[in-house]
This record gives sequence, structure tokens and C-alpha cells, in this order.
Amino acid sequence: MEFEVLRENLVKSLSVSNKAISAKSSLPVLQNVLIEADEGRLKLVTSDLEKSIVTWVGAKIKGEGSVTIPAKLLYNFVSSLKDERLKGTLKKDKLEISTDSTKAVFNGTEADSYPQFSYSISKNTLEIPSDVLKRAVEETYFSASTDDTRPEWTGILLESTKEGLLFVALDGFRMSKKVVKLSTKELPSFEKALIPAKNLLEVIRLAPSNFSIHLDLQPEKGNAVFALDDVFFVSKLLEGDFPDYNAVIPSDFSCTVVVKYDDFFNAIRASSVFSKNTGAVRLKINKQEKTITFISDDLELGSNEQTIKTVSISGEDIDLAFNLKYLLDYLNNVNSEEVELKISGVSSPSLITPKGRTDYTHIVVPVQPYWEE
Repeated sequence: MEFEVLRENLVKSLSVSNKAISAKSSLPVLQNVLIEADEGRLKLVTSDLEKSIVTWVGAKIKGEGSVTIPAKLLYNFVSSLKDERLKGTLKKDKLEISTDSTKAVFNGTEADSYPQFSYSISKNTLEIPSDVLKRAVEETYFSASTDDTRPEWTGILLESTKEGLLFVALDGFRMSKKVVKLSTKELPSFEKALIPAKNLLEVIRLAPSNFSIHLDLQPEKGNAVFALDDVFFVSKLLEGDFPDYNAVIPSDFSCTVVVKYDDFFNAIRASSVFSKNTGAVRLKINKQEKTITFISDDLELGSNEQTIKTVSISGEDIDLAFNLKYLLDYLNNVNSEEVELKISGVSSPSLITPKGRTDYTHIVVPVQPYWEE
């Protein structure tokens, strides 16, 4: 096989392909990229067995052939060149890359040694705008667990309901639920699918702006295939029972507060400076004064106390604490002019939502009081 390709295009595809290369893989061949001719284009395939990436590069190709080449080695070499065009010649398991002034030979392995997997896509796909998917993932992923001992909690649940397409993530201490409204034509019926949160993050990083992503959920194969222009991203689905997320959403509240987003965010960020010891922030809500006082302290560093005015407040006074990281995760990913905080008790789940939005729900469990009166 011989081919001629624009260096810029090959570098771009190799850069994408390398995102499915894992240094921890027990299979040496998975450090390689599979290169083969495919209907007048070069096809590049990489995988770490949890995710696989298939990319296509336009090229002038003579003959057929396939080989696996160390992916990062090839990328580092090709990206270092200045020539506009590259020529490739495959002879058995050796790939020669040449320009007018350079020639390199890469020792590869036969393509048959590379694991086979399915990446075909059916006609019954879910079509979702890239910016919509990006927002849904960004507003939920941070609630997914990072503890691999419960792998089903490390994913984001996708579920087709009457409300729309649901995205749900949780870790036992917090939960995020996002509803995406799509037309009936765009929302085919499917069973629940649990996709690793880290894979969905990779998808939204790769997805072009203003692009319609086609998602094919294939539970019988254990795959979710995302078609992103000249890139197919194949994610393994997680197995296991996802918790009943509706059961943790509180319905009775003892206090409801609305605050300006900027005031809330700045107070939490300032509190984080003095939370090394506890990792928490204390909130004292005063109905009469219409204020929230944020208190954080550290035996070594000192303490901080900051009071902000609320936009509105109802219910009773309450004194409770939250994990600072959990609040910052929410505030860093879900923007709004105002934040509504509904509290059901000092140890019961609280509801945090962007004021005026009905498509998003965030639940966070308070931490136990750590202060002495």
C-alpha cells in the first residue's frame, strides 16, 4: 500500500486517536494505532478496551494494506515535520514515511494482532446538537463517582422518558439530573444506558461546534457509538444497577432561599481558603435579617466569616454545613443569575437549582455539624 496525505490532516487525526491510548494497558499492541486503507481514505483505529476511536483521513491511496504502528511515536515524528505533504509506503509490517528531505521507517506489527470490535452505526440513531450534549454532560458529570469499586456509579445514566432525554449522575452524596427536550423524531425509544462519565467528557471535547451528533446505543453489543463527523467514538456501556434517583429527591423543605449567583459563588470561594481542616463551610440562614452567613475555619490558617443578602427567603432559620468541593463543583459548571437553595434539614438532602429553570436538579447531602456552640 502507498498513500499521500496532508501532514496537517494526519497530525490532527493522530492527535485524536491518541486519546484512546492508555499507558496502563496490559496489551502492548494497544499502544499502537491500526492504519488501513478504507474506500479511498486512511482509517486510524485506537482502543484501550473501554473506549475506541476511529478516524478517517482523506488521502491518495494505491493498493490495499493494514498495519499497527506505535501511536505516540508516529504522532511525535509527523508533528515535528514542516513539509506540507507526506508519502507513506507499507511493506509487510514496516511503514516508511517520507518527504522531499526526510525518510523514516517504523517497525510495526500485523493488523491481525489488533483486537477486533464493532463500530458500525444503525439508522435508528439519536440526533443531538453538540452544544446541547456539551451542556448536559457539563452539568452532570461532576456528580459521578470516581470510585471504581462501584463502577455503575462512575457513569452518567441516559434514559428516554416522557419528559425528554434524561442525564443523571450520582455518587451517594450528591446527584445531578438534566432533562434535554428533543423532538419525537430525534428521540428513539431505548432502554437505559449507562456511559462512563469520563468517556462522555472526551466526546464533548472532540465534538465540533454547531454539529449534530448521532448516537447509536447498542446494549446488545455493550456499546454506545458517537458519530462526530470524521470520527467515531465507541464507549463501552457500564453494567450494574443504577440507584433509583427519584427516591433521593426531597419534596418537603423547612427553608427556601434565593441568592445572587455571584454573591453565592464569591462567598463559597472565599470560604474555601480557610477549609483545609474540615473541607466544609457552615451556612447560618437568618430569615429576619434575610441573610446567609458563611463560616469557615482552619486551626492553622485562621477563619473567615462573610454575610450576603438573599433575594428572597421563606421558612425557618437553619444552621448547617456542606462539603465545599461539592458546592464549588456545582457553581463552576451550572451558571445562572440566581441560585435557589431548598433545605429539608441539617442532615437531609438539599435541593440546589438555577432559579427559573425546570430542566435541571441538583441534590447535595449536608455534612454533620463540626462546630461547638
